[in-house]
Amino acid sequence: MVKKLFKWGVYAALLSLMGMAPAHRPITHPFYVSVTEINYNGTEKTLEISCKLFTDDFEKALAKASGQPIDIYRPVDKELLDKQIWAYFRKHFSARVDGRVLPAEYVGHELEEQSTFVYFQLN
Repeated sequence: MVKKLFKWGVYAALLSLMGMAPAHRPITHPFYVSVTEINYNGTEKTLEISCKLFTDDFEKALAKASGQPIDIYRPVDKELLDKQIWAYFRKHFSARVDGRVLPAEYVGHELEEQSTFVYFQLN
């Protein structure tokens, strides 16, 4: 009996961690993941950066930062969306070399299924 209770307790804990909580609780996922890739372009002497984020989480972060609802899939104003994305990254991402913050330039963003890729470069 104790073994069965322990087994079901572990199972419920794993489901909770994966955001698959029992039906009476709201489903959330406690982990927010992004992947950042940085490549050095020796010809232009720049760092080329791409960040992959889950679009739904990124929309929530942008909405919180801007105080407005955000729809990355169907933006009302694409130029405004680019400004909001870049403002968010300027606030939350920087790189230093020898104590100096590198100037950054926004390149753009694109969607791929449930992910948003944001591209910029550092000079």
